[in-house]
Amino acid sequence: MKRKKIIKAFLFVICSVIFLYTDMIVGQSTLKIVNQLSNEFSPMAKITFNPNINVIDPNYEKVKLEQVHEIANLDEVQEIEYSLDFVLFNQDLKNPYDDPNTPLNEFIIIGASNSQFVLLKEELILLKEGRSFNEEELMNTTFEKVPVLISEEFASINHLTVGSDFCLDNSIYFIPLYSPDLDSEKLYVDSNLVTKETYNFNVIGIFTQNKINGIQVTAFSNHIFMPETFVELARNFYFTNAHNAHKKVYQNESWWDEIEEGYQFNLLNQKASTTLFILKDATKWNDFEAKANAILMPSHQVKRISTVHDLVER
Repeated sequence: MKRKKIIKAFLFVICSVIFLYTDMIVGQSTLKIVNQLSNEFSPMAKITFNPNINVIDPNYEKVKLEQVHEIANLDEVQEIEYSLDFVLFNQDLKNPYDDPNTPLNEFIIIGASNSQFVLLKEELILLKEGRSFNEEELMNTTFEKVPVLISEEFASINHLTVGSDFCLDNSIYFIPLYSPDLDSEKLYVDSNLVTKETYNFNVIGIFTQNKINGIQVTAFSNHIFMPETFVELARNFYFTNAHNAHKKVYQNESWWDEIEEGYQFNLLNQKASTTLFILKDATKWNDFEAKANAILMPSHQVKRISTVHDLVER
């Protein structure tokens, strides 16, 4: 039982930076609305956990990227969007979602794989100033300054305009894999910092959040959109260094090999769980669902995205 708790603790630690902001997004937004994005025949779908299986199934959380590629090649699929996300920090910038209970000042970064990514395409956000990404920026893998789109709320409180620069940190702190009394105030201190990278960003566009049936969407004030290639680099830096720090301490433990295997799987398949499928013809949903679920079952299934909540829910 202790071994299982340690393994679960590791998976929590290695992924905690991604899910740290989930409650913030849901609690401080209008995502409880159930308005249709377009109509009941939405052409979008995502992968979700199959609630009908027992959660002790050892494969329940493992969606493979090869499964995603197989679904992407179905006749019904027009394109896919990965929407990788992550969290970076800056203690000096002002945050539209200032939370005194959060030990670090967090900013959510979202990867875009095309200039008209889904939030722009569905007009949940609208470009107010500047432009979206060009093809060269989306394909780039090295950045002196990362091009970004920011919300007008974030721009206003930090006095940023199109052309402005700012910095964010990718900080890795050592978090024990097994400790029943973790104190976040003692964890996120300089003495517990493993390493960090500081990235420079350049504002190329400022977006405003649209209204859905008269209700103002506010979920994206703290979101910073940038090329997906950069988000993947930032995630890899974090996970590699967090993994190496834990390996140095725990590699002689009997349970480490299982953790190592899980780490390698998650690193290789990190895009899988964030995939958004866009269909050629929304009326072909039943055909798509049957084929996709045959690839994903029993652990996972596809779900039609028909609401704002469905679209941004992690």
